[in-house]
This record gives sequence, structure tokens and C-alpha cells, in this order.
Amino acid sequence: MYEPLVIVIWILTVCGACGIIYIAWQRSVIWGVACFLIPVCQLFYVALHWRESKHPFFLLIAGFAFRVLADMAK
Repeated sequence: MYEPLVIVIWILTVCGACGIIYIAWQRSVIWGVACFLIPVCQLFYVALHWRESKHPFFLLIAGFAFRVLADMAK
């Protein structure tokens, strides 16, 4: 029962992170490369460009929240 939840967690987290990188890459190549190579840079990008990056950020947070809940239930 734990394996399908892990798959959902990974899908949410990867889709959120890739979404932020994709949007950052559309803004400029420097932002895209920085968000790809430095994961903390994604937080700065989301803080600076909230309107366009809030949906992928919420996917990322949902993945982390499900991870915490799954670990608590384990």
C-alpha cells in the first residue's frame, strides 16, 4: 500500500520542480540554468515571480506534504 503513495509523491514533486524550471527557462536562460543546477534558486525564483510560478510551487509543496504524512503514517 505504501508503494503507490511513493509514486504519487514522486510525480507531484517532479512535476512541480520541472514546472518551476520550465517557467524559469521561459523567463531567461540564466534563470533556467540556475533553477536547474541550484535547487534553492527555485525558491528565490518563486518568491520573485509568484504569479506565474505559484501552481508548480503548490505541486511541489503537495509532494512534500504527502511525504511527511506518509512518513508519519508509516
